[in-house]
Amino acid sequence: MKNTIILILFLTFYISSCKKGNSFDPDLASVTTSAVTSIGSETAVSGGEVTSQGIDSVVLKGVCWSASSNPTISDSKVTSGSGLGSFVSYITGLSSNTKYHVRAFASNGKGTAYGKDIEFTTGNISGQSFSATIDGEGWASTNDLISANISTLSSVQMLTINAEHPTDGSYFALPIKYFAGSDTTINFTSSSFSTVVLYRKGTKNYNQKSGSLHITKSTSGGLETYTGTFSGTWKDLLSNTSVNITNGQFVAKRSL
Repeated sequence: MKNTIILILFLTFYISSCKKGNSFDPDLASVTTSAVTSIGSETAVSGGEVTSQGIDSVVLKGVCWSASSNPTISDSKVTSGSGLGSFVSYITGLSSNTKYHVRAFASNGKGTAYGKDIEFTTGNISGQSFSATIDGEGWASTNDLISANISTLSSVQMLTINAEHPTDGSYFALPIKYFAGSDTTINFTSSSFSTVVLYRKGTKNYNQKSGSLHITKSTSGGLETYTGTFSGTWKDLLSNTSVNITNGQFVAKRSL
């Protein structure tokens, strides 16, 4: 009898202790946090997946973030629907060159469950813009869908720009390496620069076949400004189709 009472007390304590954490509470939902992508100076993209709803339906899901670890829905947050399944969340209103923590959340009638805390640092770029003309049709990205970052290693400048079209899902990715100096032209047919300008639309990945990219760097009023132009022919090897890109332009600025 004594052993039975001890066993009951132990199980009661164990179950009570387990319910204090999301992963052990069957009443709460189960949710995972997606990797943080498209990190800009003021924006980023994350999300997650609700894998089980718990004892009640999930009425809200999204991500929350803060400069401190393990943010909650009392901090900054964005909601991205309800119910089970994966979701994408667009994080806005961030400060440049700042470390943040983000967690996915899922709320049901019993409370809120959280995914893993993921740390990321915003870019050091502000005032970015990106546009081009593709086979005669204008292409432009809105500011909240442009991410850019500039880093320096010794005398080598690393400029990375990603821009997504606001409606059709196509995007450009420009990892520009080995750029130094105030005025540089990169010929796409040259092997002296490991630069790939990728244009993706649907299932097609277009890489530059010919053309050039020109970058100018200037400094004024505590800002370093990178202005670029590019044009040429891009080809998708799998479908053997090409597109002509003209009037490619981008601007990215960072505080010194």
